[in-house]
Amino acid sequence: MSAAPNLREFGLDAAEADRFLCVLFPDSFDYPPAARVGPFALPSKSAAWTAPTDRSATIRAAAGWSASENVYVHAALHDLAAVNGRGSSDSASVATALWADLDVLLPGHRHRSAALPQDLAALEELLAALAIPPSVRVHSGFGLQAYWLLREPVALSNPTERAHYLDAAARLEHHVATLADERGWTFDRVADLARILRLPGTVNTKNPDALRPVRLLDARDTEPARYNLADFLELPEAPPETTAPAPERVPLADDERAALASRLVAWALRRAATTRGRNPSGFDLACQLRDAGFTRVGATMYLREYADRVRALWPERNFADEEALGALRQAFKREPRSSLPALRPTALSSPPRCAVALAAPAEAAPPEEPWPARQPLPPLTAPVPTLPADLLPDVLAPWLTDVAERVSIPLEFVAAPALVGLGAVVGRGIAVRPFAYDDFSIPGNLWGGIVGPPGTMKTSAVEQALRPLRRLVVEARKAFESSAADRDANAAALEAKMKAAKSRMEAAAKKRDAAGIASGRSEFLELSAEAKAARVTERRYTTSDATIEKLGALLNENPRGMLVVRDELTGWFRGLDRDDRAQDRAFYLEAWNGTGSFTVDRIIRGTLHVEALCLSIVGGIQPGRLSTYVRGAVAGEEDADGLLQRFQLIVWPDDFGEWRAVDRWPAKEARDRAFHVYERLALMDPVHFGATVEEGELPYLRLDPAAQALFIEWRHELERRIRSEEMRAAPAFEAHLAKYRSLLPKLALLFHLAEVADGGARPGPVTLRSTQRAAAWTDFLEAHARKVYAAELAGDMGPAHALAEKIEEGAVRDGTSVRAIAQRDWSGLRSHGSVYAAAEVLSRYGWLRIEDTQPGDRGGRPSTLLRLHPDLRRTAR
Repeated sequence: MSAAPNLREFGLDAAEADRFLCVLFPDSFDYPPAARVGPFALPSKSAAWTAPTDRSATIRAAAGWSASENVYVHAALHDLAAVNGRGSSDSASVATALWADLDVLLPGHRHRSAALPQDLAALEELLAALAIPPSVRVHSGFGLQAYWLLREPVALSNPTERAHYLDAAARLEHHVATLADERGWTFDRVADLARILRLPGTVNTKNPDALRPVRLLDARDTEPARYNLADFLELPEAPPETTAPAPERVPLADDERAALASRLVAWALRRAATTRGRNPSGFDLACQLRDAGFTRVGATMYLREYADRVRALWPERNFADEEALGALRQAFKREPRSSLPALRPTALSSPPRCAVALAAPAEAAPPEEPWPARQPLPPLTAPVPTLPADLLPDVLAPWLTDVAERVSIPLEFVAAPALVGLGAVVGRGIAVRPFAYDDFSIPGNLWGGIVGPPGTMKTSAVEQALRPLRRLVVEARKAFESSAADRDANAAALEAKMKAAKSRMEAAAKKRDAAGIASGRSEFLELSAEAKAARVTERRYTTSDATIEKLGALLNENPRGMLVVRDELTGWFRGLDRDDRAQDRAFYLEAWNGTGSFTVDRIIRGTLHVEALCLSIVGGIQPGRLSTYVRGAVAGEEDADGLLQRFQLIVWPDDFGEWRAVDRWPAKEARDRAFHVYERLALMDPVHFGATVEEGELPYLRLDPAAQALFIEWRHELERRIRSEEMRAAPAFEAHLAKYRSLLPKLALLFHLAEVADGGARPGPVTLRSTQRAAAWTDFLEAHARKVYAAELAGDMGPAHALAEKIEEGAVRDGTSVRAIAQRDWSGLRSHGSVYAAAEVLSRYGWLRIEDTQPGDRGGRPSTLLRLHPDLRRTAR
């Protein structure tokens, strides 16, 4: 007899988990931006919060736990901003289904109740008898988890929709309970909004001696049934909750009742810490209040007090008021015990038979030590410089300075996208070889972005900077359209000649005239080559939103390269993060080099080979979104493949200055002079600019001797810094600086070509003046890059700023644990270590105190709590 298989060896069945998540949280639903799926693991209580459409992230989290833990998933979506730790009914924001967790007394099950079905067949018979059959069934290992999928998501943040949903859930639960009662069964109440259920594709290890796979039972090739919420509102209504009559009691004075209730609350807290846990102890408290003669309304305030004190003692447990009040409702559904003695103040000092006598007054909290004054945190980075006008080529400076003054924006806000546009016009037309003998060529394309909050005129800055390209686009379109008639006539004539040549070949073939066939074939080939040579396409300079297949086709028609313009670059970044766009990401990564090729293979569209892959990219970025993305690159996640570091011309001004109403005519002469440079470079013959042209190579310029010496010295210092100890601690910023190896030669090339096109420099090698200007630009851009990568360069000060921001927002309350904050998955605070390091920094500046608590008699893990400065407690929500 063979040994039972070790289910742990099989790991997570990702396909099974993906099928289930796709059904429960379909991509077709429109989810709020903050809605998150909540995979959860026990016994470690690890949690992750992932977007409902990013199933791969959910599965990755589950895979990390599946080897040693039980893996669950929240049945409802939760609002990321409201989640604290595991998630609660209050944080549930979207429901896509109703559910029930139904246990079966299978061998190895450790359920305490015997009033359960004895096998799955009996439970299946109950489900078949329901008025509304479940859409999906999951074998949890020791029972079934049933889901009734909804046609539309329910917004639980809307009080009306939440009330309708809870009514439907209560009716369904009552319907299931009624059929179960008929069979002598009692199921636990598990329809609450904070419920976690097992994830298919994992293993149930609650009993280590009886491991059970969790699997999806329903057919995989059929679409499950979906229901309207109104369908469940037609089920019989659950009976109203009734308050059980209390036995006769000797009336207590108000102060006696308050003293009794306070002692009961303290008693329940002791039980929660030692023997029973928070939920059963809350139920015990409700029963004691009921038996002591409190009405349900009168007991409510003490159950809320109990919930508040549980949260204060154990912040990571996230005990919601709704859980405590649920225990109260259950307690008052039952008959009170009549054996309690009369409760008098004297009885409180002697041990009666009820638990009241066990209650002890709550100990007063010791007074707090005086708090020092809270100090402001130092800034993450040094102030960044503004762009001096003399760093721009003489031909471009007057135009760009005039634009910056009229729009009232920093000069770098318009200069950076203008240089990206200039690089797109040059593209592969002329490259630079920065070394004296090496054949390494660098084309002129650039990637850049301008960073600023909403309302800082980012869109206007990019539009103004790219006006020369807009003019080129208009002129190219006019030229293409004006020659349309001639092109059509020539194409028709060639088509007629090719048709005649084909007819002569067919006639020769019928006569078996070999010489005639050969003559017709030769003529047909000549005409085909002529038609291909005569084919004219519109010159394209820019695009905003194109698939890589379309981009590839455009680049084949425009081999010098093109410019991709995005109003908001963060959306472009996030689009490339999707698993189904991995090839798109590789396409853009290669397009930055400007010297390679790329092949796109599609089943339907076939194969597209892009011979000359060269793109420039420019757009605006909001600081908050950029910081989130940068932290991914810093953390070494999938964002850290060098995509962000390719944006070499990224500027982030500290100060946008005061608004100045400048209403004057544009500097037409300066503008036309600059625009003429773009036009000359768009139509340039590389030879006229002094470039060397070799077969199979990009036309290129080298540096003159003085510029060459400067470049070698600059490159030596760059390599020394890249290999320094400082850079080892900042790999993302190191990768950014490493891209400067090509940045200086590119900028020097563009500055030189602009001066040659304007007549300010001679054709030929790149001059020392242009190279000096390019070196100054690298210093300027590095200061701005340090601001972009501040989260990495600032060490623990970066997480400290992130935590301080959350505290000031009110998202972190006094007494919150380090572990609970790490579970929120906030940028820069995703690990216990980063949160603790941030807390240590804030404690030095008087923002908080770190308090270590030890587990009680029941065991468990110690907790590290953050006690906020009193000034900050008043702002916490």
